Amino acid sequence: LAEFNIPRAFEIFEILGFLNVCETEEEVKEKLVGNFMDEAMAINKQGGDLGQTSSIGATTNEKVSYYNREVRERLKKAGLIRGKEYKFTSGSGENTKIVPVMKGEKIMVESNEKYFRGFGGVSNREVGIVTRIIKEEGEYHSNYKGYTANGIFEVEFERGGKKQRILLKTRGKYAFQFCHGYAKTSHGLQGESNDIHVPID
Repeated sequence: LAEFNIPRAFEIFEILGFLNVCETEEEVKEKLVGNFMDEAMAINKQGGDLGQTSSIGATTNEKVSYYNREVRERLKKAGLIRGKEYKFTSGSGENTKIVPVMKGEKIMVESNEKYFRGFGGVSNREVGIVTRIIKEEGEYHSNYKGYTANGIFEVEFERGGKKQRILLKTRGKYAFQFCHGYAKTSHGLQGESNDIHVPID
């Protein structure tokens, strides 16, 4: 790459096992998800958690959503995330969405939230592992708001080589925005410290 010889660089990557050649987009999707699961299973056998896994890079938010859904389903079937699945509201206004969450889940913060009265203290694009579900309050509103699921859960972040657990609240003044952290766009990958798996057309 330093010599701008892209074809030769790809040849070397393939020899080293860093490059997988696929014929169709479906093959690309299966390879990316399959590689993630192989890594997740290996890390689990060594006593690690999903926070140590690589991230899947995607070009659009739609593809990020697909990979996050597919990875979660396979993680559940493999027993790497287990127990009751809760639902929490993320964001507000036009950005509001319902995110299913389980213990052991890998999530990514999508907004800066200052620490206030025991909650928050997280930065945009931080990735952590859900360690405890404390409270869920689900309600259905007949007006435009639809279903809302507020509550509190605890997430463990690694900061400066140390693990720190933060309480996050999904309602009112302490609400924050988050999503699953298995796949990310190029913007979300900024500052990524783990390996990255990305498709190249």
